[in-house]
Amino acid sequence: MSKKKLVYTKYYLIEPPLESQSSSEERPNTDMKLEIGSINVGSAYASTKIVHRNRSNEIVYFNYHQWAVLPEVSIAQMATDYFRSTHDFAEVSRYISDNSPDYRLEIEVSRIEMLEVSGEINAHIVVRYKYIDAVSGKLITQERYDKSSKMSQKDVNLLAKSVSTLIWDSLGQFFKKMAEYHNSDS
Repeated sequence: MSKKKLVYTKYYLIEPPLESQSSSEERPNTDMKLEIGSINVGSAYASTKIVHRNRSNEIVYFNYHQWAVLPEVSIAQMATDYFRSTHDFAEVSRYISDNSPDYRLEIEVSRIEMLEVSGEINAHIVVRYKYIDAVSGKLITQERYDKSSKMSQKDVNLLAKSVSTLIWDSLGQFFKKMAEYHNSDS
């Protein structure tokens, strides 16, 4: 009898870091409504396939490791969770119930990958946030984040955790820019 090694696919989540997950039911500070608008993920990164890159123009997809949920869906949920946790909006949703959001956040992700350069392994994201006045359509502010987090080993679970933290932290940095706008508007 031959002994075949059983190979199975493992699935990973992009989700808020555990320490950030709270069930606080604080009341919102305002009556403003924020819609999490379009989430655009670069074509090479938009599927459940996880990207590993160690050359400038070459990507490799892991064979037996995948995102459990499309990055677009995971990132939209993370953004929703993050902005609900701030208590600065009366409603935060992908679709505002009465169809009249005050503001809209649009997200473009051009990289979400394991990046290996000169023997150093990093989780790497490139994301752009756009904060828009939903009534006038005017762009209020935007910011691009190109962030990396050094990983101690080539471990896809560690990649998922690091990517989650990078996205959560970039949402926090962008929230500060949003708050500056609202504080200067007062």
